Amino acid sequence: MDIQYLLFLQNVRESLPDFVSKFMMLVSDLDLAACYAIPLVLFWCVSKEAGAFVTLSTGFGCALNQFLKTAFCVYRPWIRSEKIMPYGNSKATAGGYSFPSGHSIIAATIYGGVAERYWKNKALSLCMIFLAILTGFSRNYLGCHTPQDVAAGLLEGAIVIAAFHFLMKWISKDETRDKWILLVGALFALTLILYAEFKSYPEDFADGVIIVDGETMKGGVYGDCARLIGFTLGWFLERRFVRFKISGTWRTKTFRAIIGIAIVALIYGGFAKLLSAFGADERARKFIVEFCAAFFVMFTGPFAMKHFQMEK
Repeated sequence: MDIQYLLFLQNVRESLPDFVSKFMMLVSDLDLAACYAIPLVLFWCVSKEAGAFVTLSTGFGCALNQFLKTAFCVYRPWIRSEKIMPYGNSKATAGGYSFPSGHSIIAATIYGGVAERYWKNKALSLCMIFLAILTGFSRNYLGCHTPQDVAAGLLEGAIVIAAFHFLMKWISKDETRDKWILLVGALFALTLILYAEFKSYPEDFADGVIIVDGETMKGGVYGDCARLIGFTLGWFLERRFVRFKISGTWRTKTFRAIIGIAIVALIYGGFAKLLSAFGADERARKFIVEFCAAFFVMFTGPFAMKHFQMEK
């Protein structure tokens, strides 16, 4: 049934103008950019509380998603049926296992997290929920995921958001409880890395090439675990030692956000290439890059901005 649904969408996709598929690809790619951009804008320019909620939900959600991917080892739709022809270069970019959808968990925690924090603003909340659902649907439309992959990712995100709804209330009653988020995040990340390193992976081949390389999956695990550690450690240190306060005009805040996003992009681009030039393998490169980007958003950037405010 799921393959028939994807074949139906594939026929629709092939009958429509190409710009529709390109739009769906844009929606899908925007999800990944939002993973850092939205937490940064919220935490630096709008509301530290909302920024922390979205950031921590996303960090834990992505790590949980990697655990489920490595535990179930479900192959992509085009492996299950040669009739499935994903759009564009999706085969090259959508590596690793299929269940649950990584894009869907990011959309659920990023867009869903904003909707939860600003629920009183119905227009904004409904827009965010629509974006989360549209992102999940785009993964079906492009042929990258089955409906159950997407549904599981969205449900996973909703559960994480619900959990952090109560956790953040619990922490607000005693600020010293933040250490438990840091401790659980670090232990979960380290446990997941060990699990990914020592578990066995299927070694099925297609045309003489292994379908999913276990080393590729390990790289994804290292990256998401590093992001979780960077987010939780940065959040904890900023709360305890920096206590940056959002201030300035909207022009100042816009400039601040642009600079911050540009630095994150530089970490992803230039720093990653530098590490490759020095011979860092995929796991080390992903761990270092994701940790530095996450830690910058939650600690290094706010620390620098507070110092600049004091100097002024």
